[in-house]
Amino acid sequence: MKIPKMNWEKKTEERLIVAIGEGQVKGLLVERAQGGWVPRKLQVSLLGQEAALLPEEWLAAFKTGPTHPKTWVILPRQAMSVQILEMPSSKPAEIAEMLRLQLGKLTPYAPEEVMSSHVALEVTPEGYSRILLLVAKREIVAHAVNLATIGGLEVDQVMTSSEGIVRWVSRHPSIEPLLSAGEKTAVLDLDTTFSDFLIVSRGHLEFTRAIPIGLTRLLTGYPESGEDAESGVEKLMKELNFSFASYQSEAGTKGKGPVALAVIGPKACVDPLMNRLGSLGISIIPADPLDGLSIPAVMPESPAPSLTALLGVGQTEEPPLAGFVPEELMLRRILKARGTEIAKLGVLLVSILTVLSLIFIEEIMVGVQRLSELDRQVAALAPGASEVEKARMRVRFSQQRLGGETTILRLLDRLYRMVPEDVVLTEVHFEAGKGMAVKGYSANMSRIFEFVTALERLPIFGTVKTKSVAKRKSGDKEVADFLLTCEMAKRPPKAPS
Repeated sequence: MKIPKMNWEKKTEERLIVAIGEGQVKGLLVERAQGGWVPRKLQVSLLGQEAALLPEEWLAAFKTGPTHPKTWVILPRQAMSVQILEMPSSKPAEIAEMLRLQLGKLTPYAPEEVMSSHVALEVTPEGYSRILLLVAKREIVAHAVNLATIGGLEVDQVMTSSEGIVRWVSRHPSIEPLLSAGEKTAVLDLDTTFSDFLIVSRGHLEFTRAIPIGLTRLLTGYPESGEDAESGVEKLMKELNFSFASYQSEAGTKGKGPVALAVIGPKACVDPLMNRLGSLGISIIPADPLDGLSIPAVMPESPAPSLTALLGVGQTEEPPLAGFVPEELMLRRILKARGTEIAKLGVLLVSILTVLSLIFIEEIMVGVQRLSELDRQVAALAPGASEVEKARMRVRFSQQRLGGETTILRLLDRLYRMVPEDVVLTEVHFEAGKGMAVKGYSANMSRIFEFVTALERLPIFGTVKTKSVAKRKSGDKEVADFLLTCEMAKRPPKAPS
């Protein structure tokens, strides 16, 4: 009887880091080497908002064997709703239960429509816990996971871009000494259309906010609305000042604030901003993630997308502090683990049968041959079954994606074009097919009503309502906070064919 030859060659351990958002899919392949993780390949490809599949050339770039390596999916910051809360307990189990019960009151969505995670910040002397609550719509997470799964990727973890950025800055030679010394450091990570603002202390995330201004707007302005690049820089400065003020307000910090601002982006794009950023009154630390990165890379040249979160996640395999793995994926993982155990048991049984066959070869030869035939039949059917399952998932996913005529990025694009000069938006909540809620403030009350009128003229909205307008003091000025609700316009019924 022929004994199969065993392959003792050690397989290289790899991970694939994937970020989906801003009309792009970014991928970074890392490999375990010399006790750490080393980047090996980078590719960024365009991805349409209505795309139901990842680009074939992008998938082919990361297929290093019969299957893809384990995949970590990164969610963009603008897809998250974040707030700082104070909970009357210091026990993790009690805090998790309180958040579960109060989640419906903390977001405008039903609890079953969202996924949440939280990061503990500190415990006050009174025994209260300050936490950072992160909430994402379940359909956004499912979109990213389904794209990866349909493409044949094995999704292992789902996390936020903010946490990836924190991991990267915590190892940067110019930023790490400040964090180790206990100094709070602000971070501005510039991406294509959005930027991520963070406050980091001792290597931990304390505050995060999405800024709707990216490198595209800073380099070329907004030609459609008559805005030049200088206007984009002016709005970036306003957003930064508002972000610092929001941190002081939400975090309730009474002590020392950030001592420096790390600006992450291509050197050619960051250098022209240095003089303006100096007006913030703190040290400015430029940082380019591409410095010293010499690996095969395929990505757009201008503007260069942010790679900070990918590189940060790729540096370590520590599980995320705030994870967003869907329950279905966890169940699938449990079933796969049990299937592996059953497979190992099967291998053990086959080994026993092999030993017995050497002793009683005449009696069991027929049975061994039959088992081999069954194994070949299963192997022959497996590829076809896998293709049928992928096709079924493509059809179901495409049907889900064809339901809406507008996307959140298109709505945000139209919304921000209507924003008057003196109006600052602080929060936008979008519910597909129903509408959106818009929060902001302005020092000029008439600008708020001018904004409402502009939104009413948009054909995509049916009714625009002013839910609340409240005045408050902001420094030496008086500003008015407002909340608007915009219902989607009803589509006319299709004419009978």
